[in-house]
Amino acid sequence: MDQCDIYVQPSRYEGYCITVLEAKLFNRPIVATNFNGSTEQLTNGKTGSIVSINEEAIYLAIKELVLYKKKRESFSKNMSKEQKCKLSIPFIV
Repeated sequence: MDQCDIYVQPSRYEGYCITVLEAKLFNRPIVATNFNGSTEQLTNGKTGSIVSINEEAIYLAIKELVLYKKKRESFSKNMSKEQKCKLSIPFIV
């Protein structure tokens, strides 16, 4: 995770997606499909791209991050500003 340039989570359904949390902890630009876990953890356009669950939407979001370094940097910078305590895994009893 530490060495990836962009993290992509193409899921139809996830609970609280731990891998998105890990990517956020490393401040990696994220492309995720629109499922409950992604909308709970990302702010679309600010800390990641949340897209429809189809190949074209995923492709276009990845392409945008590959082509536009400033967008990647913006996502990473915005994630680094979030309080890391907000990124902790919820305690389950």
